[in-house]
Amino acid sequence: MLVPHASIYLVLIFFTFLMHLAACQEIINTLPPELENVTFSGLLVVSVSPCSKTCGLGWRSEYYCKVSKKGYVSNCTSTNALCLINQDCGLIAKTTTVGATLSISCLDATIKTLGSSDFIFVWKIARGIVTTDLYLFKIFPLKGSKTPWMIIVKNAKEKHAGTYMCQVQNSKTMQVVKRVLIGVRIIPENLVQLNYYEVLSSEQKEEMEILQGNPVAKKKGKSFWDKVKDLFKSANMAIRVIAIGLAIGGSLAFGFGAIFLCMTNK
Repeated sequence: MLVPHASIYLVLIFFTFLMHLAACQEIINTLPPELENVTFSGLLVVSVSPCSKTCGLGWRSEYYCKVSKKGYVSNCTSTNALCLINQDCGLIAKTTTVGATLSISCLDATIKTLGSSDFIFVWKIARGIVTTDLYLFKIFPLKGSKTPWMIIVKNAKEKHAGTYMCQVQNSKTMQVVKRVLIGVRIIPENLVQLNYYEVLSSEQKEEMEILQGNPVAKKKGKSFWDKVKDLFKSANMAIRVIAIGLAIGGSLAFGFGAIFLCMTNK
């Protein structure tokens, strides 16, 4: 059972707690007198353009405006800022012949603008295969190279084939900002014919000469037998065999027929 005046004490304590809470709220919501006329402002990003690259470092435009305490916008400016969506740039294929100079690079316009000295270029290689498995790569050392973003191999051989990986890191934060794979295939020079003009037909060569503005001599019309020869050359092997068989069969039939007529006339 409560003491007779206990309820009164409880009411007084609760009322004192409410008064203290109201005083604290007033202190929180009230600025000091010396700060009542001060305007607080800041910069707010209004809009941002898409990044110029889908992999590696790129640029984007950021539109800033100054916002006052009352919400007024002024002094809007636009500035360029670095952006990074994805550090992996995938696989690029490159083919060259034995004996040629192999040159591969991972330097782009953004890194060149910022300064290549601000970045570290780490090269790795998976010899003999074209792959994207990072566990198969080993360090490819570049000793004393003045262009660490580029690999140059003079007189390339088949042993230089494989997948080269270039990893670009920020020299201050060591953050990887770009990783590109270059699959290099090196084939013998006599394996393929790279002279495009030689594989063209006479009609295609004539069209190319006309497009280049060179005079082309008019050719005489082909005779009937020339057209037959061209038709015979353009036909496949089965049609050729059938045509040859018909020709031989017709000749034999004509010969035997002539002999038979001569014998019957006698």
